[in-house]
Amino acid sequence: MRRTVAGLWDEGLDALARDGGGAVPARSIERMRALAVEYVRGRGAMFERRVAEGWIRDGHGDLLADDVYLLDDGPRILDCLAFDARLRHGDVLLDVAFLAMDLETRGHPDLSDALVDEWSASLGETHPRSLLDHYVAYRAHVRAKIAALRASQGERSGRARARSLHAFALGRLERARVRLVLVGGAPGTGKSTLAEGLGRALGARVLRSDVGRKRLARVPVGAGAAAPWEEGIYRPEMTERVYDGLLAEAGPLLAQGETVVVDASWSRAAARRAARRAAHARAAEVVELRCELPAAEADARIERRRREGTDASDADSGVARAMRRRADPWPEAAPVDTLPPSGDVVEAAHRIVLGTVGAT
Repeated sequence: MRRTVAGLWDEGLDALARDGGGAVPARSIERMRALAVEYVRGRGAMFERRVAEGWIRDGHGDLLADDVYLLDDGPRILDCLAFDARLRHGDVLLDVAFLAMDLETRGHPDLSDALVDEWSASLGETHPRSLLDHYVAYRAHVRAKIAALRASQGERSGRARARSLHAFALGRLERARVRLVLVGGAPGTGKSTLAEGLGRALGARVLRSDVGRKRLARVPVGAGAAAPWEEGIYRPEMTERVYDGLLAEAGPLLAQGETVVVDASWSRAAARRAARRAAHARAAEVVELRCELPAAEADARIERRRREGTDASDADSGVARAMRRRADPWPEAAPVDTLPPSGDVVEAAHRIVLGTVGAT
């Protein structure tokens, strides 16, 4: 199935470049091709699962709002793509993505969202957000290609429509990129708050080193296991196992099209290099964020957290000072000031994540 999806993109983009009369710049076409190839290349396991779960079927192939009639006794759908079975057979999500795209580009994103939510619930179908974005982008590209062809044949509005639909499709492909987001920094700098907020904003899975460490040590997540710097369950060999475990958990999620946010100190360059390798192996983008906060404020937050006793972290201000002194330089990370209100911090970090182009 992965080859089929890649083939559809290549076929459409080749036609747009060859027959589109220059309505869409060649550079933008190649950017779209690069993003489509990147996504498909790393998602083999996801496509295999879609096949195994039976979501590849004979569908409509050209489902647009103009073909749906709401009658007194229910809806009627016309104009099934009858002339080419190859273009009808495919993922059921790809089919409904055509109508979702049409509704959104007509100015009704609320109806588009409602359609997909109700459709998925009625079928018991689940999918990563990235796959829907990818398929919506492909359907917008199909309409952009048709508009460009019509423009080359003299249709006056075709050129503007082709560019508008292409820009929409390109934006969706950018949004569909699967990302491994490293949220790091010293204790008390707000890593966990930022990671949880980003997880909600991105629809991403959040993995936390403090939780993974407790599970590895067979200590209840809410129980204390405080120890001096690099002692107890915080020994270097245990820390290495924790990071290995985080990446072992993140890898399959990335392959399934899920963006993953990993909350850890990321104080060692070797761990960060391993994270980049894991992401690159699955054609995922790496975004690295370093939480920054004045030491006095970080220590005050650590003390409040210790008094409340509700967090998985055991770090005290002494451990925080040691980590600040000994952390490896991290020039690849984007600094995030975590002193403002948490909502503002998450919004700023979200812009960094979505604005990052190209893997680290």
